[in-house]
Amino acid sequence: MRPFVLSAILSLIGLSAVLAPAQQPTACEKTIARAFGDPGAYFSDPHDGDPIDLTVGLSALGNADPNDLTLGDAHLYASVSDPNARSSIYIPPGGKLIKIKAHKKDDPVYVGRFDNGDSYSIIQFPDLKLTLFVHHMINVALGEKLPDGRIKFGEMGEGGGGEWSYRTVDKAKKPPTVWSRSFHYHFELFAGLASSLDEAKERVPFVALCKYLETH
Repeated sequence: MRPFVLSAILSLIGLSAVLAPAQQPTACEKTIARAFGDPGAYFSDPHDGDPIDLTVGLSALGNADPNDLTLGDAHLYASVSDPNARSSIYIPPGGKLIKIKAHKKDDPVYVGRFDNGDSYSIIQFPDLKLTLFVHHMINVALGEKLPDGRIKFGEMGEGGGGEWSYRTVDKAKKPPTVWSRSFHYHFELFAGLASSLDEAKERVPFVALCKYLETH
């Protein structure tokens, strides 16, 4: 795509970020991908000044405002280029998977449900006083500790709350929001040690978590 065409698209969707000629994952994105995913995994953070999601492309709704932590989808993929690739997900050293009191009878104790049926799990980082909510896992269970100190706790898949889609805008279509399939985990980081949805109040950036993971 020619540079002036890309600039016009960004202007139309209201994004002011200046894109480098060749997009690359940031150091923080690489750190989180290594900590939580399988080899080759890619993490996309729309709030790091770069609105491009390398796995699925520019998402005008999902990456609407790099300066607003409540708008934008931070996703962990199995691949930087294949939205249908699958990765397990792991708890990195320093993280603690929290049992959820209000879980459904047939769900593992580490799985909660949103009103739409999507699954979520909670990982606390006591040293940081931060809590990570991860959405869309299936087959959630605590595995054995790996040589690198990580513990597998979930997988990508269909059903069971592991919905796999992302959204873009195509104004030529009605409705303009277009949903496409894509395996991913959705990440949201909060201040404090929350153990329920009600306790998750303040969204925070991933900077502190990245620095912590780099040394653990």
